[in-house]
Amino acid sequence: MALQSLSALESLSPVLGMVARDEGRRAQRPIRRRNGLGHGLRITAARALPSGIGGSLSRMASQQRQMGDMPLVLLILYTVFIGFMTLTPYQLDVSPAGPIGRLLQFFADHQVTSWLTYTLVEKLANVAMFVPFGFLLALHMGRRRWWVGAAVGAAFTCLIEGAQVTLLSPTRYGTISDLITNTLGAAIGAVLALVLMILLPPRDEPEEVERVVR
Repeated sequence: MALQSLSALESLSPVLGMVARDEGRRAQRPIRRRNGLGHGLRITAARALPSGIGGSLSRMASQQRQMGDMPLVLLILYTVFIGFMTLTPYQLDVSPAGPIGRLLQFFADHQVTSWLTYTLVEKLANVAMFVPFGFLLALHMGRRRWWVGAAVGAAFTCLIEGAQVTLLSPTRYGTISDLITNTLGAAIGAVLALVLMILLPPRDEPEEVERVVR
């Protein structure tokens, strides 16, 4: 019987060796826990870190999301301002007694600034008024679609000039010159936003770091 038992053990030794090697390989592998969906358990860095550090990361992510909406909020407010300045029936006071008239008279009284006539100041003001519009819109659209700031600026000024010609013609005057200068201002603002986005790093939310429980 002892010889038969030894013979049986010898015949089973290769099988036992294969089982032992398989168990050794399993022990060396990282243990992956399964959730209800059958995927590996993923622990983000925010969860793996202590609560204080995780809270700081959450606050930073929240601040970045809020900053991401800031150009849009400013754009809406500035669009309302442009509408108030251009689509109301009353124009700014340009008489000699008004603030613009006094400023122009100041320019005319000095030889260095005498070249700043009313026509030139009006064109420069039209350009300057649409620079923030193109800048904020391009900043909101991002680096790949920065040109939307110039395109929407051109469409917006077309709408303004059309409304001035058709609806506000007794007190407002829509001109091709205003259309060109406003579009130029929006394009300048969009280019400035593109340069800023290229120079500054993108404000992406921190990526989650996956860790496998070993």
